[in-house]
Amino acid sequence: MMRNNILFVSILMCMGILLVTCRSKTKTTIKKSDSYLVNDFVQDKDFPAGMEELQIPSGDVKIYGFIYMSNGPGPHPTLVFIHGNPGNERNLDLAQNLRKVGYNVVYFDFRGSWGSKGKFTFENNIADTKAVIDYISSDQNSGRLRIDTAKIAIFGHNTGGAIGLIAGLAHPKVKGVATLSLFNPYRVIKNSEGTSNLISMKEYLATLGMLNINPDEFLMEMARNVNQYNLEELLQKTNKPVLMIDEHEANDYLKALTVRKNVEYEVWDTDITFSNKRTALTRRLRTWADKGINPPKPVSKTN
Repeated sequence: MMRNNILFVSILMCMGILLVTCRSKTKTTIKKSDSYLVNDFVQDKDFPAGMEELQIPSGDVKIYGFIYMSNGPGPHPTLVFIHGNPGNERNLDLAQNLRKVGYNVVYFDFRGSWGSKGKFTFENNIADTKAVIDYISSDQNSGRLRIDTAKIAIFGHNTGGAIGLIAGLAHPKVKGVATLSLFNPYRVIKNSEGTSNLISMKEYLATLGMLNINPDEFLMEMARNVNQYNLEELLQKTNKPVLMIDEHEANDYLKALTVRKNVEYEVWDTDITFSNKRTALTRRLRTWADKGINPPKPVSKTN
């Protein structure tokens, strides 16, 4: 009986050793540079991180948005997030993580979308983006919102990427633009399948009850001004840092633009919302912004 008990205890000890060994092999280690992804932070007593709702004049209405303000007095580099069409994916998980490492993030809804008054048109989308940049970079608002007006960038998703490039590359206060799953209106319309593409877009736009949109007017305006929306031409003329990440090969012509040192283009194996790449996406956007929008100050040499 005693011998059986000793044997049983020995087996249990071996099983325990095996379990500890297995656990140690599967243990995930977090790089120090990625610790912000899993750790909380201590609030600054005088200038804590927070959120402020925004009502921004654009045209003859006010559009709604908010800012995630980073911890500390700042002023902070600031990213403006632009949603796609209609804007179900807002990428606010990225916004929260980037705020942890010192970035403000501004999010807003275009005219005619998600409660913002007015009509949803491509032309208004561009004007709304410019209005947001003007608002946050003004002397009246930048101090209150703790924004470094020399370090403002745009991050746009799908149609929001096109809007970001069109509005941001032309705006003197925007230092750079990053896009996700880029929609290029010029390429979509100015090709042999342009008419078919417009019909498909009209059918989709007609289903979007959260938008105050007339699909015919939206697409007619886009087609009428399509030469102004030639993203390749805009990219060839800019020296601002640009990052474009796609999940499809339809924009592979953009690879040729990477001969310009300021332009980066990548294709990832994922879906349009980058569902399984959220952590990697956060890291990539931060790396780009740290390099081109908020580079570290050079260390001064002392004698």
